[in-house]
Amino acid sequence: MGSHGEHGLTTDHLPSPIGALARPRQVMVVLACFTATLSAALIYDVLPPIMTDLARHFGGGDAGAFRAQLAGTLPLFGVMIGGLLSGPAIERFALRPTLLVAMVLFGMTGSAPARASA
Repeated sequence: MGSHGEHGLTTDHLPSPIGALARPRQVMVVLACFTATLSAALIYDVLPPIMTDLARHFGGGDAGAFRAQLAGTLPLFGVMIGGLLSGPAIERFALRPTLLVAMVLFGMTGSAPARASA
């Protein structure tokens, strides 16, 4: 039986998006969701202990502290912008090309600080 809303409507006729996937793909979707959440949570577990060293690396003072705090803030802006753009991109270009472009962009932006300090 489907769930009944306040108006007595059922959801029996609605297909489940994850139900259409094969079992191994269902597991991959669930793991991907946990991985993204875990990665975002790690920002706040890893950065606070090294924030003073990071601020010193960026020149110290208020400017260094501001730049160090951007290390925790900017990834979340990427998540927000990516969330807004990914749906239309997937509809237009399909899932696989969108994921590949996202992975390349993530790799390029994630390694940019290493290239900039070299």
